[in-house]
Amino acid sequence: MIRTAALCVALFALSLPVQAQSGDVATDAPDEFAVVQGTPGFWRLARTHDGTWWFLSPDGDKEFLNTVTTVVPYQQGRRALGPHYVSRDWHGQITGSLTEGDVPGWGVRTHDRVIEAGFKGFGAWCHPVFHDPDVNSDTPITRDLNLWLWTHAGGKTRLYDADFAAVIEDAVEKQVSHLRDSTTLVGYFTDNELTWRDDRVGPAYYFDHLDPGDPNRQAVIDTIRQLWPTVEAFNADWQTSIASFDELDGWTTLPHPDPAYGTLSSAFIERVARDYFELTTRLVKKYDPNHLILGVRFKGYGPPEVVRAQKGLTDAVSINYYVEDARLDRELFVGLHEQSGGQPVMVTEYSFHALDGRSGNRNTFGFAAQVPDQQARADGYELMTKHLAAVPFIVGADWFQWNDEPPSGRTLDGEDVNFGVVDVDDHEYEILVEAVRRTTPQLNDIHAAGDATPYAQGAWRPEFSTESLVGSIPYLTTLPRIDGSLREWSDEHRVAGVRLSETIGADRMNLSTPTVFAGWHEKGLYVAVEVTDRQIQAAPPTGPWWTQDAVELFVSTSAETEGRPARGFTPSDHQFF
Repeated sequence: MIRTAALCVALFALSLPVQAQSGDVATDAPDEFAVVQGTPGFWRLARTHDGTWWFLSPDGDKEFLNTVTTVVPYQQGRRALGPHYVSRDWHGQITGSLTEGDVPGWGVRTHDRVIEAGFKGFGAWCHPVFHDPDVNSDTPITRDLNLWLWTHAGGKTRLYDADFAAVIEDAVEKQVSHLRDSTTLVGYFTDNELTWRDDRVGPAYYFDHLDPGDPNRQAVIDTIRQLWPTVEAFNADWQTSIASFDELDGWTTLPHPDPAYGTLSSAFIERVARDYFELTTRLVKKYDPNHLILGVRFKGYGPPEVVRAQKGLTDAVSINYYVEDARLDRELFVGLHEQSGGQPVMVTEYSFHALDGRSGNRNTFGFAAQVPDQQARADGYELMTKHLAAVPFIVGADWFQWNDEPPSGRTLDGEDVNFGVVDVDDHEYEILVEAVRRTTPQLNDIHAAGDATPYAQGAWRPEFSTESLVGSIPYLTTLPRIDGSLREWSDEHRVAGVRLSETIGADRMNLSTPTVFAGWHEKGLYVAVEVTDRQIQAAPPTGPWWTQDAVELFVSTSAETEGRPARGFTPSDHQFF
């Protein structure tokens, strides 16, 4: 799939503030480090005086960790007859329960295969047998607790619901108490890809149609009164005429005046996030004071309000990040680091997938980072992992995942992607494994060298100028017929300077630059785009648009570039598929 879009990103200068982090600061910190965070004898985080963050092993060794997630005996597909992923080392039954069969024996054999494949450790969602010291005595592993999902299962969807904290505490106690003395456990992710949208954690969701005495509504009203201390100020911004804040108790829903509601939404989401981090951190430390808290695994982007809310509470910021060019958005990653108060960053999911995998995956779920072939997957792994290691404040990179998903889609949600180090028959993708083995021994040296390595500057995606490619769009004296043909378009309407994204492996595909024409008329803006693509994406015709061959256009109808935000959209921006 080729996606065509205008992209505006402003240059963001890299800086590395020297600030202490949350958690315990060790008394035995070597002189090499400005900050050491965590409990001696367990996995810790440390920052050298030059600003480079590291994981520290229980023995004090510095590590940039590269791990692989979701190492399990099997993964079932939606089609009952399969094929399913089944480990060649699993001698039990596929029952939906991983308790039947020789789990420790499978764990020992598979642990050795993961290490032989080149990874330093195990990421989230790996089978808990890898916490057994008889199976794994020294290989690091992280755990995802999915705490907010436990509250949803208990019918508690809002943070200030009665018994919300009790459900969280039950989930924490059950998942962490038995791991408090583990020396292989690195730390916990409290959640994965939580939704921080206004319609799920914003003030309207916590206010509308709830009883006046509901603590969720009261939290919204408290935030309103902090932002607008007087009724007069509130009425002016909200375009209302209340005589007292007590009248808010009679409202069924919140109005949405602009920009007042946006101001409230930003402040309230930060409040919810802060209260959530305080709750989860306190409870995890109550039952396990020894291990790191590694964040909430943001989905591709960390809202600044939520990242700020982590400051002083988590030990690291974590993000799942899929891109086809193996490069990083400078503004995003520097923002995660700086807005959190200088915390280190982990990329807790990244991967590349292709249509030529041996499992028959069609990759219809809409993930970014689809590349041409298995060679590109291997190239992407090596380049992306080295780019991550070259950034001083990034401390780890977790490949998603060990196995290809079943081609009929996993039972959980239908994901059907060629993510695996192994296929559904549990045979390794040799080119990818060779890349992991070749890359891993270089990572600590790359991380220590930082800007002195050739991967440091290449890590950052080239930033497109905010200046328009088109100085002025010519007038259309004759309207073109909308018939799929470009015959009626003249060269004066051709948009010059169109740039191709740098998909790994695209240099071997002989792709042509898209042809774009634009013209205006009293009836509207006319755009013609011709894109050729050798890769046919056989997605279901009734499926989401992003799973199919598509063109995506962003058009700004404003001539003003001064003051335009470097990230995000304005009311003048329009999106078309």
